[in-house]
Amino acid sequence: MKKHHEDWLSIEESHAFQTKLKALHEITRLLSEADSVDAVCRLAVELGRDQLGFNRLGIWFFDEHDENYIIGTFGIDEEGNIRDERDQRIKVNFKEPFLELFQTKAIKALRHDGDLQDHAGNVIGQGELVVTIFWDGERKLGWLSVDNFISNEPVTNTDLELLALYGATIGQIIVRKRTEHALHISEAAALHFQSKLKMLHEVTTALAQPTSFDEFCYQAIALGRSKLGFDRLGLWFFDSDPEYIVGSFGTDETGEIRDERGQRVSSKTGFENMVEMLDGRVFASTQNGLLYNDRQEVIGAGWTAAAVVWDGNNSMGWLSTDNFFKQQPLTHYELELLALYADTLGHLAAVRKAQDTLTSERNMLRTIIDTVPDFIFVKDLMGRFMLVNRASWEAATNANTENDLIGKTDFDIHEKELAEHYWQDDLRVISTGQPIQNVEEPGHIADRTRYLLTTKVPLYDPSGKIMGLVGVARDITHLKETERQAHDLAIERERIQVLKEFIANISHDLRTPLTVINTSLYLLEKLTDPQKQQDKLLIIKQQAALLERLIVDILTMFRLENIGKPLHRPVNCNDLLLNICENLQTSAREKQIMMTINLAKNLPKLQGDQDDLHRMLANLVQNAIAYTPDGGKVIITTYLHEPTNSFVAEIADTGKGISLNDLPHIFDHFYRVDKARSVETGSGSTGLGLSIAKRIVELHGGKIEVESILGEGSIFRVFLPYLQNNP
Repeated sequence: MKKHHEDWLSIEESHAFQTKLKALHEITRLLSEADSVDAVCRLAVELGRDQLGFNRLGIWFFDEHDENYIIGTFGIDEEGNIRDERDQRIKVNFKEPFLELFQTKAIKALRHDGDLQDHAGNVIGQGELVVTIFWDGERKLGWLSVDNFISNEPVTNTDLELLALYGATIGQIIVRKRTEHALHISEAAALHFQSKLKMLHEVTTALAQPTSFDEFCYQAIALGRSKLGFDRLGLWFFDSDPEYIVGSFGTDETGEIRDERGQRVSSKTGFENMVEMLDGRVFASTQNGLLYNDRQEVIGAGWTAAAVVWDGNNSMGWLSTDNFFKQQPLTHYELELLALYADTLGHLAAVRKAQDTLTSERNMLRTIIDTVPDFIFVKDLMGRFMLVNRASWEAATNANTENDLIGKTDFDIHEKELAEHYWQDDLRVISTGQPIQNVEEPGHIADRTRYLLTTKVPLYDPSGKIMGLVGVARDITHLKETERQAHDLAIERERIQVLKEFIANISHDLRTPLTVINTSLYLLEKLTDPQKQQDKLLIIKQQAALLERLIVDILTMFRLENIGKPLHRPVNCNDLLLNICENLQTSAREKQIMMTINLAKNLPKLQGDQDDLHRMLANLVQNAIAYTPDGGKVIITTYLHEPTNSFVAEIADTGKGISLNDLPHIFDHFYRVDKARSVETGSGSTGLGLSIAKRIVELHGGKIEVESILGEGSIFRVFLPYLQNNP
């Protein structure tokens, strides 16, 4: 059109047009400096009126969501004032000739004579209306319209050309401003997204703290809203039957967290829209859809988004959100954040479920071992308790909980000797890898000595290396007491039997000398021969003496059987043996027996009863002399036996010896190897000497042994313990 101006413009009109073009250039600069699209639109209306001389102007944009509607910005009212028309949204109703504008993207304005309308579409008069379209590439942005309602002056061709240029300029500036605004929003959204990603890291850390799966789900909803800024949230999981889903926690219509754990809905009937929306995607969204509550009741319309909750391999459920409260469209960044959050929840939920399963199994195992009455424990390589069951810590002294024993060793709990015994068993299991099974050993339970049946097996780590041991000990004290009672009962029965035999023997042994005495007394009264009377008196004296020895031995045996512990006083056994040998030297000479004494020097004294020890040693020496034939030998030797810290006294003879049949019985009550030396023969043997000797040795913590070869002699060997530091 410009190349034909000379054909129809006057010089004044051409000059005026050039002036307005210069003004348009300045207006373009001013509009470019505006800080928003709204500011551009208002300033364009104002400057178009004031600087370019247009009558009434209006700028309208097509609705981005529905091009059948237009949305107002700013315009000139019927009085010539600028009016805010941003609240206007009306249906497009263009007629000829303006439809031509939509067929081309050329810079063009069209004029039409007809009804003039206000901003609401109401007819306010007749006149000329001029419209030009501005574009964003292939997309129509809106239009700029001008009429002559106020001036009633006709619209010239230069006005049409100027309006077309002005509309194109405004369109370009609006596109640029919108691009700048979108970029600014995008940058702000990106920064906001970055901040949310940082917050997601904090939320992830916080969600690792809950101690149960339910608490985890509750916190996922609470933190998703308070920290990540989501609107309403809901977390649902597929049931063990994949046809159903079960709720956890969600957000109700008031913004409060709602317990939805009781909800179990068919995924095909209750949530078919959500299942279709996800359809295997990481996240999906829909807009302008229906919004539901937990009972699938419609509560409104708006944006809905959901993201799949994965455990790494399978879908566990979904995390859903909407814009029920904010009523703002969900941005791409919010969808990305939702997908990341759902992925995070899937990982944490899988871990939490695994931990809950492990905790449940561990609690079950703990309940089992705490219910078992046996003592169950686990130790590390240093003997420290890593685990003990309830029975173990309840039996321990000064332990009120399991923690009172964890980290301690047996040396912290038991006496040193017992702890050392346990530690040696532990070392054997750990070093050899061989278990100890059903070993009876002592123990202490609540400060009482008990008997335990213990099994210990090595504990291996996943690589097969021994990392400690597992032990089980059963209190068998009651069983041992039952066994002891049975043993005591058997002993008591044996004692009763022995007592019966003892009574029978003593009755016989007492009756024999008494009978001899009574017979001798009877004959003594009848005899008149003094020599025969003397013989009978001698017999009476011998039997009385034998009877006295028998009674003394019986009383001694009774005392020793019922004594608790002998008196403990320092005793020099070498001195006792010297005294005994001196007293029995006469008896040895009468039989021409050579007595040899080999006493070790500097022997320690013993702690014991001197009288009883003297009786025991004297009995052994006296027996050696008595059972050794004339001309034999008796050898007495003392020495120390260091392996047992014992004083040893040996009494050896070259007598008759003892047969193998008699050896097991020589320490029995009233047992006589030489029947000829019984009471009946008057030789004076009571059959209690060796029984008394053995009892005395046992009361002093020692033992007595005998070696004998029939026809060659015997050796009696006595072991008596002594204190190492006792001089």
